[in-house]
Amino acid sequence: MNKNIYSILEFDKIIGILSTYVKTYLGIQELSNIAILPTVEKIRYSLELTNETMKLIKHDTNIYFEPIDDFEDALSNSKIKGYIIAIDDLLELKKALSIFISNYNSIAPHLEKYPLLSDIFNEVNIPHNVLQQLEKTMDNDGNILDSASPTLKKLRKQKNSIRTQIKRQLNSIM
Repeated sequence: MNKNIYSILEFDKIIGILSTYVKTYLGIQELSNIAILPTVEKIRYSLELTNETMKLIKHDTNIYFEPIDDFEDALSNSKIKGYIIAIDDLLELKKALSIFISNYNSIAPHLEKYPLLSDIFNEVNIPHNVLQQLEKTMDNDGNILDSASPTLKKLRKQKNSIRTQIKRQLNSIM
């Protein structure tokens, strides 16, 4: 589109204002790619979608957002055989999935009132199993939980048992 139109509309100022509300990496990406809509139909659709979203938030439910760092490269690299995703990236993924699923569960009961949002949400595949595995495997600080595997649980029990025996023997010597 003509750069002059962007200048006349002070599009950069609008983007600057919107950027103060964006909290996630994907939101920042979307904002950097935002453009003036090319047709009246697309403008009307976008306005209606915004209107539905505002009504949903105002009358029916809250949507929770929290800053989320970029973990897209880690997910892409996870397809490489032998690649290990860093704990920090797994924690971001866990946080993002938790927020997404919480928001989805909060919004879903109200979708029949909002047909445009409903169309979007009906195409979403909820990865509950991924979040469940992450919650079973690691705590919110990135520590691996005993429930991550039966072998790990057994080894940690053995370690604790040996530690207890050593403490008893040291206490009996003293």
